[in-house]
Formats: sequence, structure tokens, C-alpha cells
Amino acid sequence: MIRSLFPAATLLVVATTLLQAQVSNSPVKITDIKSSLEKTPEFTISIGPQRKATSQDWLWIEVSFTYQSPVRNAPPIDDLTLNYYVLLNDVSAQNRTGTLLTGTIIHTGVTSGTDVHHSVALVSPQTLKRFFGARPPASVASATQAIGVTASVQGQLVAEMSTGKGKGSPSWWNKFQQGPAGLVLSKDQTPFAPLFYDYFDAVKAKAGN
Repeated sequence: MIRSLFPAATLLVVATTLLQAQVSNSPVKITDIKSSLEKTPEFTISIGPQRKATSQDWLWIEVSFTYQSPVRNAPPIDDLTLNYYVLLNDVSAQNRTGTLLTGTIIHTGVTSGTDVHHSVALVSPQTLKRFFGARPPASVASATQAIGVTASVQGQLVAEMSTGKGKGSPSWWNKFQQGPAGLVLSKDQTPFAPLFYDYFDAVKAKAGN
């Protein structure tokens, strides 16, 4: 048997280095991740059924990114995929690592230039109550351990950033088992849908919509 010239650990280091070099040369850069707890917006209507409920906290994750192509008059990116990874701080005797929530948002019409682009993902009050019980977190620090975001174009990774315990650890989420799907939402899936339309980049409509 011919032994491999490189042990598996060495190959992993080489692959990671190549990937980081590729991302560092990308025209797409994630520049910031900010998270906060935001109350459900209230809207007043003059006609129709009236209902009143206490506004609750949503976990709001806002990402800033840039796209500066070296190609003059470069076309917009019509399929910039942002993958969100949210490691909740719901550590317990039954769940020693916390719950990893994931979500995907595809932006369209992302233009090249000096403008800063924005994306946002949210976790609902009901989801927070689901994992934190009757006492949902009162701050982002108590709600999350780490947040990671990747950007891809046509399946090719072009940018990555993490905050919290994930900062400086590329692809840290691969060490965790994913929790239930569909709990990290795009803005159009929430009561925030009609707000800040010109601030956030357009979200690509899902097939069939």
C-alpha cells in the first residue's frame, strides 16, 4: 500500500488556507454583523377588525456587505446567497452546546460600486420562547453564543464573517448539529416586511411565488 504523502490534518490546513485566500480576493466582502432585539412593529388601520397585543422581542441580525467588481460596468449579482448560522445560548443539562438555527436568504440585483449593501434575518418571539421557555432572553448576549454569515454566488463561497464565540473560527457551525429548519426568517416573512424597503437589498422570490 502506498501511504499518502500528506496526513489528513495537513490536507485540511491546506484546503482551509486556499479557501481563505479565495475569499480574501473576492469582490464581495461582509463588513459587519449587528444583532439586536427589536419589538414587533405596530400598524394602525381605520377600517376592519381591530386586535391589540403586546409587542414582543424579535432577534434581528443585520449584515452589511460590499460588492466592488474589478470589471468595469460589471452586471449586478442576481443570486447572492447569504447563509445565516445562529447558535442560541439555550445551554442546559439536556442541551450542553446550545441550539444551532440556520437560514438562507437570496438577494438579487446587487450592484457593483462603493455603496454598502444590507441584509437582515430574524428569529421570531415564538421561536425564542420555544428554546428559552417562559422567560425569553432580555439581551442579545443572553440570546446567542455566536452568529456566522457566509455569502455565495452560484454555490461558490465568496465571503464569510462571524461574531461572538465564532469570531476567528471559520465554518465553526460545522461542529454542531443543526436544529429545526425554517426558524431563521427573511424580512418579507415577518411583520417588518413593509419597512425600510430601500435600505435592504431585494430578496429573490421563491419559485412558485
